[in-house]
Parts: sequence; C-alpha cells; structure tokens
Amino acid sequence: MLGELKNSRGEFLIESTFRILLGAAALALIISVFGAIAQANRLAAMANDLTRSLELRGTIDNAYVASELATLSSAAGLTGVTAHVDKLGRVQFGDSFTVTLYYTGRFGIGGVLTLPVSFHSTVIGRSEKYWK
Repeated sequence: MLGELKNSRGEFLIESTFRILLGAAALALIISVFGAIAQANRLAAMANDLTRSLELRGTIDNAYVASELATLSSAAGLTGVTAHVDKLGRVQFGDSFTVTLYYTGRFGIGGVLTLPVSFHSTVIGRSEKYWK
C-alpha cells in the first residue's frame, strides 16, 4: 500500500476515487433499502391497528374505515394509503373479516433514480362484538 502511494504513475488516485464512489453508491442503496423496509413495517402496523379497531367495534362501514385510515396515515407519515375490507355492516362475534392496505412508496438512490414500489399488508380479524 505504501509502495502504491509512492508510485507516481497516478493509478492509485484513479482506483481510490473509483472505490470511494462505489462505496458511496453502495451506502446510498443500503439506506434506501432500509427506508423501503421501514415503509412496509409502518404499513403492516397500520393494518394491525385498523383491524383491531374494527374487531372491537363490530361494525364495518366505509366512512369509519376512511376516518381511521386518515388518522393512522397521518401518524405513520404515509400518504395515499388505500384500504379494502371484505365485509361491511355488522360482524357477529367470532366471524372473520380481512383488511388489506395498499401503498405505493418510492425507492431511490440519492435523487438520481426513483422507482415506485407497491406494498400491501393483509390482516385477518375476528369480531369481538356480540349482536343480539
């Protein structure tokens, strides 16, 4: 290594510059991947919270789902999340329903390249409300 530094041909300067740039690009990619993983985890947490809220309530309607989704989205920092629930109306004690959340995030490297990435999270819940 010391011999390469004393060499006056300039190859070490070119190689070290290339290695630094390659390392910076790898670091930017790793940070971007962790950002995408964090978005997926926040979406899964939102799906769990929404499902739990619907389990306790026992009634599923689009207005309530939209208001809860707006509250959870603002808390998680995700905009543009959409929800689909397979049942509407009263859900009897023990009956199951499925909540699916969809989100399109961004995956990019330092503003040079940005790609849309689709995420979805599905949770199955059971009603805890008994209707007479």
